[in-house]
Amino acid sequence: AQGPEDPRAAMQATVDAALARLTSAERPPVRLRCEPGNAVDTLLNVADEEDAQLIVVGRRGAGEPFQRALGSTSAAVASRASRPVVVVPS
Repeated sequence: AQGPEDPRAAMQATVDAALARLTSAERPPVRLRCEPGNAVDTLLNVADEEDAQLIVVGRRGAGEPFQRALGSTSAAVASRASRPVVVVPS
């Protein structure tokens, strides 16, 4: 059985909760993937593999002043991505 400490189960629960707020007509297609590796490289590679129309990343902002405003991972994804990126505050 998968417990709350399972990252895939936690991601699925978060996605399910967000999609439950939308009508079926509003729900975008969502495919959940858990991949090992450097977060930035992995996000960009998966976006390319999936031919994503948009990359959505969260922000914690735990680093230097600019990174606190945007977050180091989200800043790196936004600066390196070849497709639109939306950064969502925590």
